Amino acid sequence: MLLLAGVLIATAAVQARERAPGVARTRAALLSEVQQRAAATDRLVRSVQQLRVDTGRLRDGALTATSEGTVVVHRLGELELVTGGVPVVGPGIRVRVDDAPTPSPDPLDTDPRDTGQVSRVLDRDLQELVNALWAAGADAVAVNGQRLTATSAIRSAGDAILVDFRPLTPPYTLTAIGDPGSLEARFSDSRAAARLRTYGSVYGLRFSVGSAGRLRLPAAAALALRYARPAAAHP
Repeated sequence: MLLLAGVLIATAAVQARERAPGVARTRAALLSEVQQRAAATDRLVRSVQQLRVDTGRLRDGALTATSEGTVVVHRLGELELVTGGVPVVGPGIRVRVDDAPTPSPDPLDTDPRDTGQVSRVLDRDLQELVNALWAAGADAVAVNGQRLTATSAIRSAGDAILVDFRPLTPPYTLTAIGDPGSLEARFSDSRAAARLRTYGSVYGLRFSVGSAGRLRLPAAAALALRYARPAAAHP
């Protein structure tokens, strides 16, 4: 029996070595295809955003021909800012968070983070940081250049973190537009910021906050109309 088990183990090892180059080639091909598709998607997103800007300019030009249309343009501008429909430029803060440079040992059973993930930034970390930025008074927020809206989702898929189904890689940079002084103070006092500082001192996660004089956040990649009603008829 021991001899048979040894033969089986040796055979499995040989087969694994023989399959390794093929697996590596397949992985490289898939990675290359993912990168090509991501680049193509980025080009399409940039094209959509430019078309949206051009359409908005033509729309505003037509509406401002009347006083009522001017009021509508002003209202649309406010709504587009809130919904992420237009790019935003202004002062604010940058929050940077990154995985630990070296893996930490597995935590004790009392540790709040999952075993084996103590050295990595998790999707829930980004969720808490983003919520803390909104609560601190941010007017607009983006993660690694991905503009967030009220319907944005931050979740994990395997080892990747997805923001609105777009995979992101560390380090993660959260940019928030608002008054830098009050925004940084309120955010730094939040539970999310305190938690990340603790994770940094205990597990080596890197976390920093700083003000910025000028930030530019792009428009959201996709906006979906969920509710609408006809405008009141004018006599």
